[in-house]
Amino acid sequence: ENISLGRREGLPSPYREASVEDNLILFKRLLEGTLEGYIVRAKIDMEHPNKAMRDPTLYRRIDKEHQRTGDRFTFYPTYDFACPLLDSIQGVTFALRSNEYRDRDETYAWLCKALEMRQSKLKEFARLEIKGWDLSKRSLKAKIARGELSGWDDPRAPTLRGLLASGLQIEALKKYVLSFGYSPKQVSDDGLKLYALNTKILDPKVPRYTLVPGPGVKLKLLDFAEVGKKVEVQLHPKKAEMGTKTVVYAKELLLDAEDLTYVEGEEEVSLLSLGNLKEISKEAPYTGVFVKDADFRKTRWKLSWLPLTDPPSHRKIILLTVRDVALQPCWDTDLGWAEEAVKDLPLGTVIQFIRYGYFKKVKEDVFLQIPTGHRKEGRL
Repeated sequence: ENISLGRREGLPSPYREASVEDNLILFKRLLEGTLEGYIVRAKIDMEHPNKAMRDPTLYRRIDKEHQRTGDRFTFYPTYDFACPLLDSIQGVTFALRSNEYRDRDETYAWLCKALEMRQSKLKEFARLEIKGWDLSKRSLKAKIARGELSGWDDPRAPTLRGLLASGLQIEALKKYVLSFGYSPKQVSDDGLKLYALNTKILDPKVPRYTLVPGPGVKLKLLDFAEVGKKVEVQLHPKKAEMGTKTVVYAKELLLDAEDLTYVEGEEEVSLLSLGNLKEISKEAPYTGVFVKDADFRKTRWKLSWLPLTDPPSHRKIILLTVRDVALQPCWDTDLGWAEEAVKDLPLGTVIQFIRYGYFKKVKEDVFLQIPTGHRKEGRL
């Protein structure tokens, strides 16, 4: 506090005029870890109009174990001191720095000149602000400590590891950052574009599977003569090389209960990879008349379904959803049913549940929904 006050008021430290010999003795003791309560400051100008030039701190004691070197050292260089030296030593030609360091650019240049080291050219850019995202490392660390986040790789955390764990593709992140260009002006975004780009990247390369959210409702097919028939359906409608999955036709189907509420009167609907249905009853037990050789292009609703077979050909799954694309640390948990084939998918596999979006398998029978970039994510 005294140092900060002195820097604001332009007041010199009482040790400012200490001799070089005395300072070297103290510095040696600091490196050995036998002296506490001292820092090393550059002697520049305590009346300088740029407060960052008022004898900035170069070294300070930190009594914490280092994640790499353990307790070997207790005295460490500051960011302001380390950066210009490392940039020069490592041959950096252009040092890209966000504009929050603008006042410290003068310190950067002074240190290089004082130490007679080559100075890298500084290029300033504005940081990208993503509205609603908590990007403070201190705040995220506190959330981890409180158990609100499981770690830096929690899919709800807006860290690089967290974003990748949530199903974000590194290619999407690169395109997103590059789309703003290099600008010294402040850039603000809501993050929706990032997930829209991610969706475009995922769409052509992930397989499709069937999901029926919630408990579902049973519907019996009338005038259906292909019970027990097995057909091969492409895992991707435009990518035959991805292979196929086996779909079994059954007399009774499991449907999304909400889907049936959209059907009006005697309206004809389509069952994906099966055919059309008409005269659907308005209450349980639900029935519908199968329409042979019907045109699915003329129907308004395309419904997902799962066959009710013995033994069962579907399994119960858990769906995790971060409904807020700002990645706030909270989950929505839903139950649903998916075809049996999802059991064999390796952990980390990204798929599309047709009509319901993209999901990443994070545990056995647990799938995390990947935001798509829409302001209102699709219902489950």
